[in-house]
Amino acid sequence: MKRICFLLLLISTVTSAQNPEVARELVLEGVALYDEGKYSQAISKYDDALKVDKDNFLALAEKAMTLVATRDYSESIKICKKVLKLHPNEELSMLYVTYGNATDLLNDSKKAIKIYDEGIQKYPNQYQLYFNKGIALTGLGENEKAKEAIQSATVLKPNHPGSFNVLGILNENNRIAAIMSACRFLSLDNKSARANDNIEYILKLMNQGVEK
Repeated sequence: MKRICFLLLLISTVTSAQNPEVARELVLEGVALYDEGKYSQAISKYDDALKVDKDNFLALAEKAMTLVATRDYSESIKICKKVLKLHPNEELSMLYVTYGNATDLLNDSKKAIKIYDEGIQKYPNQYQLYFNKGIALTGLGENEKAKEAIQSATVLKPNHPGSFNVLGILNENNRIAAIMSACRFLSLDNKSARANDNIEYILKLMNQGVEK
C-alpha cells in the first residue's frame, strides 16, 4: 500500500511539473514586467515558468531576449542555442534576432551576420533580421551592404522609423537620398529625441554649400 501511494505521489509530482498553461501565465507576467523595464523581475518570472514546464519555448525565448537587455549576452546566446536545438519546429524568427543581437554585442559581427542570414533563409519576410544585419554590417564598415540590407527592411516594413534613421546616416554622401530618408523618418516619428536629431541633420544637409 505504501508503494502504491508513493507511485501515485510521484506521478502527481511529474504531472504538475509540466504545466504549460501555468507557465504561459507566468511568461505573460514576465513580459509585462519587461515592458516596464523591470528586467530582473521578468527573468524571475521566466525561471518560475521553467520550473513548472521544463524547456518551455516561450519562457526560454523571452528570457534570452531579456538577458540581452541586462547585457548578459553570453547567457542569452547559450539559451538561444538551446531553443534552436529543442524547438526547431517553432516560429523562431525573433529568436534569430535575439541570437544575432547578443552575438553582435559581444563584438562578433561576422558571426552575427551569419546568424541573421540563417534566419533570413528561414524567415525571408522578417524585417528585423535585415535591419539588424544592416547594423552589424555598419560595424564592419560595409556600408553599401548595410544599405542594401536596411532597404530590404523598409520594403517589408515601410513604417519602421529606425530603418530610415539609419539610411539617412548611411546616405550622408548622397544629400538628396539622405534628406529623403530623414524626412521619411520624421513622417513616422516627429516627437522623439531622434526626431530633433533628424531635423538638425536635414538643416545641415540643406545648408551645405550655401554661403548666404
